[in-house]
Amino acid sequence: MGTAATPDLLMAYSTPAQPGTSGSGLIFDRNGISSGTSISHFQNSPQITVSQPGIYTVNFNTVMAPQGKGTYPLSLSAYLTQNGSTVPGASAQHTFQSASESANMAFSVPVEVTSVPAVFEVIGEGGNYLYSSSTISVYRLGDISE
Repeated sequence: MGTAATPDLLMAYSTPAQPGTSGSGLIFDRNGISSGTSISHFQNSPQITVSQPGIYTVNFNTVMAPQGKGTYPLSLSAYLTQNGSTVPGASAQHTFQSASESANMAFSVPVEVTSVPAVFEVIGEGGNYLYSSSTISVYRLGDISE
């Protein structure tokens, strides 16, 4: 019987509700499970660092709500960046009709990393907001085929 390879993965999350402003990265204040050496995150940071080229999957989930006075309807979104560039298909958006609403925002997307270090960051956009129950999981699936 063979031995299984060590998986490369990292899960980070936020414990309390946190305020965010349009264009800022969502902060993950805690690390959950981490295995392998190709994905890292410093607690209380919005950045996930990848140190090995390959194909990765990024799963993200949060609950967002508008904060403060604003004009409604108000659209808030969360999207993934890699080294500051938006990752196609890695976004979620909700249009709020009042300040008392909240909405689950989630995406799951494969991402190709060709040069390292690569930095992933989830950016909130559309106005001031609160985010809570946030998790991000990054899994290395394997090498890039030639």
